[in-house]
Amino acid sequence: MAFLSVLGYIVLFILCLSVLIVVHELGHLATAKAFNVYCLEFSIGFGPAIFHRKRKKGETYFSIRAFPLGGYVSMYEEGVELPEGVTVDPSRSFDHIKKWKRIIILFAGVFNNCILALIIFFISEAACLQRSFVYYQEEATSPSVCFQIEATPDSQASKAGVEAGSWNKYTRIHSGDSNIFMPSAYLLDREALLSYQDGTSEKVAAVVSTDKLTFNQRQFANNLRFYEFSTSEQAKINDGIDFNKEIAASSTTIKEITFVVTTVKLSRGEDGKTKEEDLAQYELTVGRKLNDDQTWSFEDSGLSFYIWERYNSIGDAFKNTFSDFGYSAGAIVRSLGSLFTSAESWKQVGGIVSIGVQTSSILADMGIGKFLYVWGLISVNLAIVNLLPFPGLDGWQILVLVVEMVAHKEIPEKIKNVVSIVGLVLLMAFAALILVKDIIGLF
Repeated sequence: MAFLSVLGYIVLFILCLSVLIVVHELGHLATAKAFNVYCLEFSIGFGPAIFHRKRKKGETYFSIRAFPLGGYVSMYEEGVELPEGVTVDPSRSFDHIKKWKRIIILFAGVFNNCILALIIFFISEAACLQRSFVYYQEEATSPSVCFQIEATPDSQASKAGVEAGSWNKYTRIHSGDSNIFMPSAYLLDREALLSYQDGTSEKVAAVVSTDKLTFNQRQFANNLRFYEFSTSEQAKINDGIDFNKEIAASSTTIKEITFVVTTVKLSRGEDGKTKEEDLAQYELTVGRKLNDDQTWSFEDSGLSFYIWERYNSIGDAFKNTFSDFGYSAGAIVRSLGSLFTSAESWKQVGGIVSIGVQTSSILADMGIGKFLYVWGLISVNLAIVNLLPFPGLDGWQILVLVVEMVAHKEIPEKIKNVVSIVGLVLLMAFAALILVKDIIGLF
């Protein structure tokens, strides 16, 4: 069953990726045909052809190739050989149509991926059950944030006095500037006590990383991360926490963790602002246990993160669709920018294997709505990356055409070909390196 499940996720991933590729390439094909450019082939994938057919009296072959990790539209232009017995008027060559038409053809793939992303976001927002962790923060510059938590009746947390529906208060962790905080990382207890099997113990920072949370695995203690304190410059930025010194929660030497849960009640004042009232602290000790599969985890303290389930109205879905698109585009642009400013960002770069693993995990743990949202984000990512002015990408060809239009001068074909080939080789080498990194990361 496990093998069939993995196989199913692989097939689903290839199908989803193929949809993004097909939509992108259809943009090129449709606009090329609209401008009467002769298109020899529309291909999904690379390598040997598994399927290669064209309609009677048609001129374009439709192909499915062995490696479905890309695609292309082959248009008639200088250097492209026509099939035997086929003659085409030179006016139908990609090189002979006006430059602004060529720019539209090249941009059409990006445009289609943006439209597809909006459609996916809308389906995710309008047709799927919305599930999210309930949290509150006063403002972007506020150093605190609250997550709503549940306490199971007669559990350790309940006996300690924690009430269901309480708001658990965290301190947001700074990330280099007084008003900027680390995303998805929150300090729960600055002096949590980590006890070991040999009787020793140490005080550590207990941090909740919400990007590790799933809707199926939302137990409190098992989502904690433990870090040592440090006087290093980087640790000073992060409120004294050294994120390079994580204490592995899976270590068999750990006996238990004792941490303080700080809760508040939220109410709305006459001025309309939310107020924090009845601040209380509860100390919980959670031991370790050996599971049936011989892995270690913390015992159930009775605490979990509250999940809000709802369906959006059409109006909210429509509004959220554009909000999702804007957020995704901004996040991708910021991520690309960080690659040039932070060496740490390169550790987060993932390729086809990483995406496959993550999307499969999201579907299993967080449901179809979140799964669709991620594929919408990937579609936006595909659009933005293709717009980059790097040789081998659509953005590079658009840039060349714009430069030629502004300069009223053609760049020598030989130079363009050499630069494009070098760019493609670099892209393929980069993709190969990321693939190796992804595979190593699986083990």
